[in-house]
Amino acid sequence: MVQRQVEPAAPSPLQQARARAFALVEQRDLDAALAVLDSGIADADAAHDPAVVAVRCERAAVLSRRAAATVELRGRERDLRAALADCPGEQALKQGLADTLLRRARALDDEAARVPLLRESVATFEGVAALVDLALLLEKQNEPGEAATMADRAATLATDQPGLSALRERLQKVASVESSFKSARHSHFVARFEGYGEERLAWGALDTLEQAWFSVGKAIDLYPRDPITVVIYTGEQYRTATAAPDWSTGLFDGKIRIREGLLAADKGTLDDTLVHEYVHAALHTLPVTVPSWFHEGLAQHFEARRTAPSRVLDQTGVAPREHLDVPFTRLPAPVVGAAYATAHAIVERMVERRGAWGLNQLIGELKGGRDFDEAVRRSFAVDVDALYRDVAAR
Repeated sequence: MVQRQVEPAAPSPLQQARARAFALVEQRDLDAALAVLDSGIADADAAHDPAVVAVRCERAAVLSRRAAATVELRGRERDLRAALADCPGEQALKQGLADTLLRRARALDDEAARVPLLRESVATFEGVAALVDLALLLEKQNEPGEAATMADRAATLATDQPGLSALRERLQKVASVESSFKSARHSHFVARFEGYGEERLAWGALDTLEQAWFSVGKAIDLYPRDPITVVIYTGEQYRTATAAPDWSTGLFDGKIRIREGLLAADKGTLDDTLVHEYVHAALHTLPVTVPSWFHEGLAQHFEARRTAPSRVLDQTGVAPREHLDVPFTRLPAPVVGAAYATAHAIVERMVERRGAWGLNQLIGELKGGRDFDEAVRRSFAVDVDALYRDVAAR
């Protein structure tokens, strides 16, 4: 009995398109491969045919390869979105799109515009970096409850990163205190406070800060663009939310935070503390790192009721040089007074050498991205260690 030889069926147009596209991918001509696949899919009889579904996922893989080779973030995003439309369940595509949205958010100067990108990144694929960015941004925009939730999700995903546990704990403490706070707005500042009992104090603080925005800005030509938040705490709220040392009446950690209890009784003390912390906020807008001693010295320089540093140094002595570059809130309580007085004395020594012009030039150098020590040498014709020796040898 002679068996009839069955000839293999000719490949379908879709199979032929797939084969041509594969060859083009091997030649790294991804655009042509996509065009061939698009044509093959368009000519297919049924959009839901399993073969079409499979080819669509192959098309998604080509789009993913093109996205990986694309430097421009919006182009990468378009390809990844199209790939996910073709193959919605592919986790690698979701992760790629989420990472691209995170990168786009980080490239933006406008903080408000970052939020929707970060939200979509987290919704697409829950990544630790996007959760942390979103948590910090929401806290800065006075959404402490949601910020704490994002930090909690990040810490849950990365249990091996102790820094995330610390962030979660900090934001949970802030949320426990500030979730019911009210807000008042001025041109360049937002005040956060608990209730109507602090509303008058909040508006007074906003007025003081607006005056500081103009007066400090005029003196050193530094005008922060983004609104700055001042948070006014009552009772134990300040210690709970900030974990600041007992001697602290205010601090700046991205927001100005004020202990209300001591300050409400003394308008002068309140104003000086607000101006002091505002100077920190202004210096933090510079594109370079500024050492702790300059932060604290310049902040005291602008206080209306500042005591001459020489009088304080008579009581405290000069702080060791190595203490001056450490955040002062981390110093042991017995040396804090000497550190503040020494920092203040160095800044006043700078002013003695070149007056307000010297400070103005220094800030200009820093705004241009100049390293701090080099900026001091260019502005005052002396280095920082020489200024310190001048103060120590007073």
